[in-house]
Amino acid sequence: MTSASALRAGPPAGVQLGGLDLAAYCESMGKTVRLAGPIVGPDAARHWRCSSAPVATTPACQWTYPGTNAVAYLPNVNNAYSWTCYAGGPVEGTEVSCDLIFGPPKYDRCTATVGGGTTPPTGAVTFKSALPGVFTVGNKCTLAPMTLFTNRSDCSVEFLPASFVDFPSITATYPGDSHHPASSGHTHRI
Repeated sequence: MTSASALRAGPPAGVQLGGLDLAAYCESMGKTVRLAGPIVGPDAARHWRCSSAPVATTPACQWTYPGTNAVAYLPNVNNAYSWTCYAGGPVEGTEVSCDLIFGPPKYDRCTATVGGGTTPPTGAVTFKSALPGVFTVGNKCTLAPMTLFTNRSDCSVEFLPASFVDFPSITATYPGDSHHPASSGHTHRI
């Protein structure tokens, strides 16, 4: 079973959140994730199972990215690892995502998205890591309004972990402004 959003001609309007944590999603229901077919090949992306049942990808996105009203999008049906999640509804508070960048040097680009209300949040966001490493240009960034949304802002920092063995454990804290309350968010494995 796939979601209707997987059948769109292009990605949904909204912020790309990242991939799915299908193993954790299936485990949350007491099931085991498995791929019932090849990684690459005809309809490979539709072969994911939680035990024997097909994975419902939009609910899996919403479980992986709580509070985002995420939707699943499938850019390449012939690649099992091409599922992507997009924010499909309002972001309230602060969310954090980190993408591994493979160029010398290899590092994580961590982005905080702050949303809520009817205006874009303003001010700075402070990042903190639970694991050893260094923020290459500082651990703060200034929010900038996002073009696609009138009530969201985001900013990014670069984090160079001491080791790339562990997933980055990053927290972003937003102190609030005159229209938006203080909030914080933490990375989720994607």
